Amino acid sequence: MLWVLIIVIAQGCKIADLRTTEIATASPDREAKALLLLEKVIATNRLEKLATAGTYSLEAIDNWKGLLALANPLPKDNTLMELRFRPNSFDGQFEYVGAKNKTVHGVQSFQYYKIKDDGIVKVRRKKSIVFSLPALQYFFELPLRLKHAPIVKYAGATFVEGNSYDLVFVTWQQLEPHKENDQYLLYINRETGQLDFANYTVRGVYLPTPKSIYGSIRFSNRKTAGNGITYPGTMTIQLNKLKKEKRFVHRISINQLQLNSFALEELYPLNELEYLGDAKKPK
Repeated sequence: MLWVLIIVIAQGCKIADLRTTEIATASPDREAKALLLLEKVIATNRLEKLATAGTYSLEAIDNWKGLLALANPLPKDNTLMELRFRPNSFDGQFEYVGAKNKTVHGVQSFQYYKIKDDGIVKVRRKKSIVFSLPALQYFFELPLRLKHAPIVKYAGATFVEGNSYDLVFVTWQQLEPHKENDQYLLYINRETGQLDFANYTVRGVYLPTPKSIYGSIRFSNRKTAGNGITYPGTMTIQLNKLKKEKRFVHRISINQLQLNSFALEELYPLNELEYLGDAKKPK
């Protein structure tokens, strides 16, 4: 999602590091205070309903700013899509709602495929979609996904745009930054219990990119589905640190969330592939 800027940005070689000085390195890797804050976000938004659903679908528009629309990794920009996912996996699909010729684009166990009106499944090499579709799902499910990480630490408190926030740092394998695993820094509103912002690294992007860049997300315009789940109606993606809302790389507007609106088997047309769940490679 941020990789489109690498052709115009000259960055240093230093690897991005989202750790704060308030992280207690001597405390347990899964720190109780940090886990309680994540559970508060999940409870506030009733995300346990999303976690236990078989499938869910979203109607969304992904709008890339200005000329960046030319680098959108998906086939169309600023066009209504239906996205379909299995919670806690990287298996999903999307199609453009108003398209004359229906084409389903899908990712199953990090393999891209597409299905046209004739129903024939065609496997293709498409690294941009293999990276981008699971990333979009991961951001939408972020509190649910990160609560299972092996390193979840309380990272202190901060004040942003008139509100007080507790910070939660999440990573894998080791606390120190390294090239294999990402880091996340979550901003949890002390008053509302909402996840308002997040910083994240982009270690595994499919294009060569400086390891010093990272991204930020603004979660805003919250909506409530008929099942009681509260979700961000807008996910605003920014380059590096948080900026004013109008300064973004692209913005995802989500119009509708539905649980179990389609059969799970629709996400698995490639019968020979191993189901990976939340893993990025076979165990």
